[in-house]
Amino acid sequence: MPQKPAPLPFNLELSPLSVLRMLWKQKIRIISIWILLLSVTAVVVYKLPAIYRSEALVLVDSQKIPDKYVTSTVNTDVGDRLATIGQQIMTTERMLKIINTYNLYPNERKTKPQEEVIEQMRKDISLQVEKGWTGGRPGAFRIGYEGKNPMLVAEIANQIANLYVDENLKTREVQAEGTSDFIESQLGEAKRNLDELEAKVSAFKSQHNGELPEQESSLLGTISNLQIQLQGNQDAINREQQNKIALETALATVRMTEQLLATPPPVPAPGSSAAIAPPKTRLELLQEQMDRLKVDYGPNYPELKLLQGEIDRVKKQEQAPQDGAVKKPSSEPQTAAEAPSLQGTRPMSKELLGARERIANLETQVSLANHDIDYLTNEHQKILKAISVYQARVDRLPAMEQGMAAMTRDYEISKANYRSLLDKKISAGMAADMERRQESERFEVIDRARVPEVPIKPNRPLLAGVGTVLSLAVGLLFGFAIEIRKSALLGEWEIPADIPVLGRVPFIVMEVIPSPSRRRRMPVIAASVFICLVAIGVGVYWFWGRA
Repeated sequence: MPQKPAPLPFNLELSPLSVLRMLWKQKIRIISIWILLLSVTAVVVYKLPAIYRSEALVLVDSQKIPDKYVTSTVNTDVGDRLATIGQQIMTTERMLKIINTYNLYPNERKTKPQEEVIEQMRKDISLQVEKGWTGGRPGAFRIGYEGKNPMLVAEIANQIANLYVDENLKTREVQAEGTSDFIESQLGEAKRNLDELEAKVSAFKSQHNGELPEQESSLLGTISNLQIQLQGNQDAINREQQNKIALETALATVRMTEQLLATPPPVPAPGSSAAIAPPKTRLELLQEQMDRLKVDYGPNYPELKLLQGEIDRVKKQEQAPQDGAVKKPSSEPQTAAEAPSLQGTRPMSKELLGARERIANLETQVSLANHDIDYLTNEHQKILKAISVYQARVDRLPAMEQGMAAMTRDYEISKANYRSLLDKKISAGMAADMERRQESERFEVIDRARVPEVPIKPNRPLLAGVGTVLSLAVGLLFGFAIEIRKSALLGEWEIPADIPVLGRVPFIVMEVIPSPSRRRRMPVIAASVFICLVAIGVGVYWFWGRA
């Protein structure tokens, strides 16, 4: 059993010359490893499948109609909308439909689960947003797809771009219709609320008609008119009462006159001095009564005026010519027995008939005056009651005004809300119609994906160069590791300066005769190395072929 060489009594420091010496001694191994790994790298790079990429350019076209005429109800950011549409497009159902339609990933579908295949397709789809020139707003975006078949890559990229365009139109239309339907439902609810408040306000006004705050001026005017009517009624009552007093006074006077006229003059006894005195006339009686009243009441008493009028009327009657002959007074005195008979057969005079007619007339006038006074008194009470009713309404105006203000405030708020929702409903309807006509912001494919001619990966020259460098580095490290384990001097430059050199041994080439056992092991070792290299090549080819 070979023994390990003993370590040197001093530490050797590697110098560039020593490193070069070690590498030169292991040049065969280094070159062999380099060539071997380089061959493997070349095979692997050559067997890598070509991946093609195709992109479609989609323009974010702005709204055709100015915003001051029609305002769009879809105000989501384009970036957010792209993210939402991307999630809708890359659903499992749609990805499976595209995979099955174009028979994508045939090998992966046989060996991998469905979720991994779908995730692989999602990774192969790319979205790159290009900013516009106004405010960093997206002006366009690119839809790309990577795959092994160039024609399929272009076709799938165009289909995905069309899906973005269609989904954007559908999404905007759905959002506009949803906004319009929501505002319409809110408008219906606002209208029902407005109708309820209108009914409440109408019922309140009907219930409290005549005492509403807006009727205050009318109520005050009515009270003023009633007060004027009350004053006029009171004046009418006073006039009627004065007229009644005058009529009652005249009636009393006429009744006194009628009583005097109805009383026969006394018959004097025969031989008495009274039989010679003539009876007093009506004019004299009226004059005596007037004299008594002047003494008792004064010249301005109303009954005096009536008596004066009666005296004047009697004077006119006496001055008028009498119809028929005037009877001569009998020269013979009547006896006391004859006097009653003459008195019983005496006809009623015109003065008595006139007095009784005046009494009946005055009684009728007094009755009418009483009736008028009663009617005016009732009217007076009615006017007072009406004034109290209207005054009570005026007193309740502050409370009515407070209740009406609260009800009116709610009604005005509901009315303003209804008008606002109505305007929004009209605007939302116009915006929805604009979306249906595709006059709003939309996506438009301006550059369709083309069939790529050059693959984007793998970069074979780059991979080959990297493989060459790495293969050489592995060979150098292998050779350096073998030499560094020997702990031997490679030259006198490695000996420290304070150690003298006693002699130099020339380089002797020795022929090594392998032992029989070693000769038997050489073919086995060579065959094992060859089998390993073949296995490595087959494994690499199989792995990259699946990819």
